[in-house]
Amino acid sequence: DEIAPGVWRANQPSAAKLAHYTRTLRLRAVLNLRGATGNSHYLFEREACEALDLSLVDIKLHARALPLPDTLLGLFDAFEVIPRPFLMHCKSGSDRAGFAAALYLLHIEGKPLAEARSQLSWRYLHAHWTKTGILDHFFEAYAADTAEASMPIRDWVATRYDRDRVRAQYREAV
Repeated sequence: DEIAPGVWRANQPSAAKLAHYTRTLRLRAVLNLRGATGNSHYLFEREACEALDLSLVDIKLHARALPLPDTLLGLFDAFEVIPRPFLMHCKSGSDRAGFAAALYLLHIEGKPLAEARSQLSWRYLHAHWTKTGILDHFFEAYAADTAEASMPIRDWVATRYDRDRVRAQYREAV
């Protein structure tokens, strides 16, 4: 699914899918949200990206855990420099891809939070009532903390995001 001009989200692509996307979408890069590993899915992806002359950027996010501030800042940095068009993906394309897509829309596109949060929805098979709901809570915490004085998401992460506090708030709420 295209979330912004030249920015796509998907599940784990096969080598054949990457070749197809490169031809049809003119991809220049892949943002792997599963992180660099020694697992076969990653090794095949890296090999396919090399063969297709695609830049491969690896950022490890989790579907059921909040990221560290440094991980998010690294993701924001990647958004700023990754060649476009690009494809971001996780395993299923639901949770990590939705979280990252929402962050992209906030940070790069300047979209309103409500619009960005739509990337974490049942449309993409994101089930907020499961443990992946912690990703939704991240945005709830951001909204609550910046309700009186708006602040760009990157600035909030860099100066006020407290992963442990947000995680504790989530546990109290569920």
